Amino acid sequence: MILRRTRPASRSRVAVNVPTGGRGFEVTFESASPLAASGDVDLVLSLQPAMMSGEDLKLATSVSPRLLSNATSLQEFFCSLDRHSLRADRHRGYRPIMVDAATAVPLARARGVATFFNGRVDSIYSAIKHRDELSGLVFVAEGLRAATPENVHSMATTIGLPLVEVRVDLDGLAFDFVTWGDYNGAILAAVAHLLRDSFTRFYVPTALTYSLVEPAVTDPATDTLWSAEDVELVHDGLEANRLEKIELIAARAPELLADLHVCAQNVDGGPNCGCCEKCVRTMIALRLAGATDLCHSLPPVAAAVLDDIAPPDNQRPTWEQMCAAAHKRDPDLAQALDHLAEKPST
Repeated sequence: MILRRTRPASRSRVAVNVPTGGRGFEVTFESASPLAASGDVDLVLSLQPAMMSGEDLKLATSVSPRLLSNATSLQEFFCSLDRHSLRADRHRGYRPIMVDAATAVPLARARGVATFFNGRVDSIYSAIKHRDELSGLVFVAEGLRAATPENVHSMATTIGLPLVEVRVDLDGLAFDFVTWGDYNGAILAAVAHLLRDSFTRFYVPTALTYSLVEPAVTDPATDTLWSAEDVELVHDGLEANRLEKIELIAARAPELLADLHVCAQNVDGGPNCGCCEKCVRTMIALRLAGATDLCHSLPPVAAAVLDDIAPPDNQRPTWEQMCAAAHKRDPDLAQALDHLAEKPST
């Protein structure tokens, strides 16, 4: 039986103790916006580590009935993923556990709507798509001293919405219990619950489409299950692929493409390298959308750059979609993409 407690050091700082497997770790959140500590935050952050260690979970603070009920479905998802995934790196050893907590229905009142926002294509798309109902953008930074990229600030100003910045310290995270990739969805859900005094609904931008749904960091099968009576998480953007998202941004808010950052190599706000798979994938989408000149942070794509990359397995369907579009719009590019499709995946 594991006890979980949230320590609200102040309205702007909350630390969550997760004593798992006799070792434990602490996750700390800081924000200039008010944070609301709760049993919901404790449960969201503790469920996966407890399943890894196989220890039942008892919370000292009350949890929303909806979230507590959803804990069973969340466990079914994680255990099924563990058993059936063909990817060895997805095997975590999750075990079903008992979750014991008192319940309390949160007070319902009118609040705003937000979308998680990092200044990249998927989050820009969700912000533009839902602009009329949004009252804020939420940027989550890993590290209490992490600087928010300047392009994120400028994009928020362009969109005309306040930017709520939340920093999370994961230095104490026991990665032998859970990895950042698997835990990121829980972190975003915890941030949503911490910001419940400001927002009632949160959109979680996705890089997937309905035809390409597979278990990922944030997932349509789990995002909504992290919700409570007064905090709703919505997996957003499945209806559009990367090319369609860039086309919508170019049509409605082209200035947001000017300082686009997508690089998989320089992930800390540095310049796009222009040659990694993710950069090139975006450069091709920009060209197919007729938006290359709108983006000043990536060079025009050249066929030669395709010689040094190969589509990873999880992105091959996206490349196939762009190849199909190129055959209709850009024969020269289509020929280069056909050659790329013949390469084995990385």
